[in-house]
Amino acid sequence: MFSPGPAPLSSNPDVEALARYVVEELQRVGAANQQVNYLTVAVQSQLPQRAENGMLAYFTAGVAGASEGFYGYEAGTWVKL
Repeated sequence: MFSPGPAPLSSNPDVEALARYVVEELQRVGAANQQVNYLTVAVQSQLPQRAENGMLAYFTAGVAGASEGFYGYEAGTWVKL
């Protein structure tokens, strides 16, 4: 899991220090994403306000379909996976 390090803040920020910070943090984000072995998904008890193609969610029974489980949003419909 990624958690950002402290940013180099001061009354007169050094552009090079900020650039180094951004590059290092992006490298840390990339490394954290490569180390994901399992993903925990929060159980949802209501549909999102705005769904987009490609969304994945775990819904309680009766929210997106008759049964609890993983659903994917495709072409305007939640599909049980």
